[in-house]
Amino acid sequence: MRSKPFKGLSPLIAAVFLILLLPMSVKAEVVGKFTYIEGTVDVLKGGKLPAVPAKVGDSVSEGDVVRTKSLSKAEITFADGSMLKIAQRTRIDIEEYLAGAKASLKLPRGKVEAIVPAELAKQIEQLPEKHKFEIKTPVAVAGVRGTDFFSFHQATLSGVVVKDGVVQVYNVRFPEVRITLSANEMTIVREARPPEPPRPAPKEEIERHEKDVAPTVRKEVSEVTPPAVPEKPSAEKPPEEKAPAEAAPERVVREEAAPAVPPARTEEAAFLEAAALFTETTAAQEPPPSPPSAPVSPVSVSITETIPPVDTTPPKLEFTSKPNIVTNSPSASFSIYCDDSTAELRYFLDGNPVTSTNFSSLSEGTHTFIVEAKDKAGNVSSLSYSWTVDTSPPSVLFPSTPPSLTNSQSANFSVFCDDTTATLTYKLDGKEVSSLTFSGLSEGTHTFEVIAKDQAGNSSSISYSWTVDLTPPSIALHPQLRPVPYYKADLEIGVESSEPVTYSISPKAEGLEEGTHVFEVVARDRAGNERRETLSFDLKAYGLGGNFYLTGPNLKGTASGQIASVKGKDWGGMVLSMEANGQIIEG
Repeated sequence: MRSKPFKGLSPLIAAVFLILLLPMSVKAEVVGKFTYIEGTVDVLKGGKLPAVPAKVGDSVSEGDVVRTKSLSKAEITFADGSMLKIAQRTRIDIEEYLAGAKASLKLPRGKVEAIVPAELAKQIEQLPEKHKFEIKTPVAVAGVRGTDFFSFHQATLSGVVVKDGVVQVYNVRFPEVRITLSANEMTIVREARPPEPPRPAPKEEIERHEKDVAPTVRKEVSEVTPPAVPEKPSAEKPPEEKAPAEAAPERVVREEAAPAVPPARTEEAAFLEAAALFTETTAAQEPPPSPPSAPVSPVSVSITETIPPVDTTPPKLEFTSKPNIVTNSPSASFSIYCDDSTAELRYFLDGNPVTSTNFSSLSEGTHTFIVEAKDKAGNVSSLSYSWTVDTSPPSVLFPSTPPSLTNSQSANFSVFCDDTTATLTYKLDGKEVSSLTFSGLSEGTHTFEVIAKDQAGNSSSISYSWTVDLTPPSIALHPQLRPVPYYKADLEIGVESSEPVTYSISPKAEGLEEGTHVFEVVARDRAGNERRETLSFDLKAYGLGGNFYLTGPNLKGTASGQIASVKGKDWGGMVLSMEANGQIIEG
């Protein structure tokens, strides 16, 4: 007897399994919701398969990927009041969204219109480091400083059109080159170049972008819509949907009118043509109503299409020679290798198109050279190089040095250079040294030199010379007694020296007592060297013979006594005076 399987077991197990998994899942924060949907729109929740069909009222979270198919549109309103209108065949990634603070949206393909509330736009303008709202394409970044703008991208081209407010735009490869668009202005950003300068956006252009994102006008309900023809089930297994990064671009086939002769291309026409790449026909042509007929079996048609391989590989570029990253030469030369000899090369120096790879008379400062290669398939690549022209040599000075004339055999220097990256070389008497402190120097003149060389090759130098004098001066003393009137005598000491010196004599000649005395003469030269010489003499008392008379209003009578004198001795400039009747008599 065969037992019957228990059919209720599997659903029970599955239900228990789901209950166990629920606490493990983390729901992303909801940042907005769909407020309008037209056609086929799906969402990759968290950026992962499977794709979920979207409907009005569904929530949108950080990390979600929203995709509109052909003849489809959508509108998302965020929690902070910002609105995003999405055109057909567009993908938008909600990379980061913190309501009222920071919003970063990715636009890998298609077109959107972003409308930011005036209050939020004002916060972004006042505190751009804390608030932002930006849309990133593979080529460009458009940062809001205003309230309403379009952003679109296809292949290697991005565009931004501003309806109201201000938007800052830059190429992700050249973030240092930024432009600002105001209301009714537009720009195109190509893959290998900074944004084109702002230009006026024609009214027709703005209206065309508005039509691409605006809801399509629907037909009245009274119109007859043909019944849908059921599809024949396919025996083949439906292909598995790929992840967003692997999803192939959708193909759209529609009838085209007979070709018309295009007008001559101008720069403005080229811009409008690029923007028109993102404008698609949204009005679907419906077949005329037909009377009811008998059901018809569906017909299955198999079409095999052979598509030749598409060249999506851009040319490879390489600089085989280039100037040093820092140089003092106002000239520069580049050599370029491209692996596609048929590619078209274009050159730019500091953002301006040039026709040569050799340059001269470059100004001082940083320069950027860009080469852009475009192959016959339209693939574009670019390569850039920046270098600095520096023709100013570094400045060097000595904050401290030894005296210009010294009797010290040691010397200390300090050096200052205004370029901290410069290389300093030291030389003493022409020989390279590694120190700023010296000892054991020989007598004579020495020279210390510092050479500074910056990274660009500019150099400057400074030198200082000083003399080491270790020899004291030579002196000779020549004493001489010189009589003066009125019983006085001056002792003169003549000093002869081999170089300019200063003297000091001790003791002083005033108030000397009777007896033997020694004078010391010290001669000091400018280097500080000293020479000492001594001179001795005997100061004795000699008697005066006879009487002598002094005349004057206060002096009367005769005086006798002793006066000091020196016979044959040099008194070193000492002046003798005679005292009479308690009065000092000077000559």
